[in-house]
Amino acid sequence: MKVEALAPESVITALVAPFLAAVDRWLSRLAPSWVRIEVLFLALGCLVTLVVGYQVDLFAAFLAFSGRHPAWNLDKFAAVVVTLALQALVLAAFRYRQMRREYAKRVDAEQTMADLALKDSLTGLANRRAFHQRLDALVSAGTGCALMMIDLDRFKPVNDLYGHDAGDELLRQLSSRIGEAAGGFDCLARLGGDEFGILLSETDEIDVLNHKAAAILEMIDRPVNIGAANCTVGASIGIAVAQAGMEVSSDQLVKRADLALYEAKDSGRGKYRYFRSQMAEPLAKRSRLEVDFRNALLRGEIEPYYQPLINLSTGNIEGYEILARWQHPELGMILPDVFVQIAEDTGTIGEMTLRLLRQACLDSDEWPHSHYLALNISPVQLRNRDLRADLCDVLKETGFEAHRLEIEVTENALIYDLETARLILWDLKIAGMTIALDDFGTGYSSLHHLRKLPIDKLKIDQSFIRTMSHSAKSRKIVNAVIALGSSMGLATTAEGVETEESALWLSQAGCTSAQGYYFGRPLPSSEAWLLDTTERQLMALRQWLSPTRDWREQEEVVPSLLRVIND
Repeated sequence: MKVEALAPESVITALVAPFLAAVDRWLSRLAPSWVRIEVLFLALGCLVTLVVGYQVDLFAAFLAFSGRHPAWNLDKFAAVVVTLALQALVLAAFRYRQMRREYAKRVDAEQTMADLALKDSLTGLANRRAFHQRLDALVSAGTGCALMMIDLDRFKPVNDLYGHDAGDELLRQLSSRIGEAAGGFDCLARLGGDEFGILLSETDEIDVLNHKAAAILEMIDRPVNIGAANCTVGASIGIAVAQAGMEVSSDQLVKRADLALYEAKDSGRGKYRYFRSQMAEPLAKRSRLEVDFRNALLRGEIEPYYQPLINLSTGNIEGYEILARWQHPELGMILPDVFVQIAEDTGTIGEMTLRLLRQACLDSDEWPHSHYLALNISPVQLRNRDLRADLCDVLKETGFEAHRLEIEVTENALIYDLETARLILWDLKIAGMTIALDDFGTGYSSLHHLRKLPIDKLKIDQSFIRTMSHSAKSRKIVNAVIALGSSMGLATTAEGVETEESALWLSQAGCTSAQGYYFGRPLPSSEAWLLDTTERQLMALRQWLSPTRDWREQEEVVPSLLRVIND
């Protein structure tokens, strides 16, 4: 057996390497790599100095050399050099300690940044970014997972009534309850606002998901004490399940959970629903309708229709409310209940409103200049500080006078940002427009609105008008609103008048004006012009028949003309 001799440098490397590796492992727990390298060089230099000094006996050699040259005073220089070396070692140790502290601060700062990037600052839960990262990992693994989307019900009134601090505290307490009720989960995140998400890995058992969803709803439904306030909110949950091996993307899973959440809300809230393939059909239909709506808006197919507003003192038309109508080439007439929400969601509600107003101002050239136009403004537009400028530009372009434009806003539109809405409404009032509070009595009715906002008219919601004939409470409510308006110097308009009895009762109660199918349905411009012309002709005929008698007493004389108006 042949044994090869090792070179001296190989022996030294073999002996020193384990020592250096051990030192590196020990230092890796204390400092970053760039500090460890410097310390290793220092340790290696000290080791080499000790080994060479022991082999050569540097101290004895230095004494012999200084003895041969006494005039050089090398012993004094040696003392200085040794002192400087010791100071350098002390300084190096001190600097190393400083670097360790700076490194620890840097690590803490990086960890804090990582936490802020992946955690919700209010609740301490994971945020949307961390949630989607974990969801992507679970979907990529293909082992199956379940996604729960949780949306709080009645959360906004808590913010409005008790302030945002109370709302924040409510979210903190509820996030803790959700985590407790959900039990074992892979990720719990606050996705924004009052929406939460839960990921459950390798879980597709319906019984387990049912139990967790029911427990979460039950925990959220319990009252929450915030200071002196006792707040009660609810929640709705949408659940989407990805079976093991199912080919589905994380975005598709989120959309499925959202669809299930929408159905849970539509079912009356406080419920949970699973995604079903049938749920995607309304979404696809709405997507097609959004595309059609955008094209229709560009082609001018969203047209203004006009419903007459009748002065109950004279029986004459005093103005028209602008109502949007969409004649779809395949689906036929589509009402605003469908496409106004699409316009708000797609951000085109402002453009649609201005187009309708521009066309209505041009159409009004055929009508008496005493008539006014009533234009509905959505809650989204009441947050637009440029609303006054946009409306005034259209009025200036068409030559329509500002005092002939009535702006209608709903009570619910005011609760999103009352202060901003107040400033915008005052801007419109200063510009000369009148302000009407629409659907009065059905939203967050408050006398505070009447005191703070520049309201000129109250529009009584049609739900009260249509039930007056068989509901004494409805009649009392309508009477109270009319009396309130009269006492505050506000005009009142009754919506949804469909019978002569209702019209007579409102007139006798002191209601200023009314609108509804009894007086006329919403009509396109050409038919509204015909209605207005017929109304003026009938007025002249009434005066010719009996200028001193009530026009209603002559209905039997001109039944055909009255039918024209009523139809």
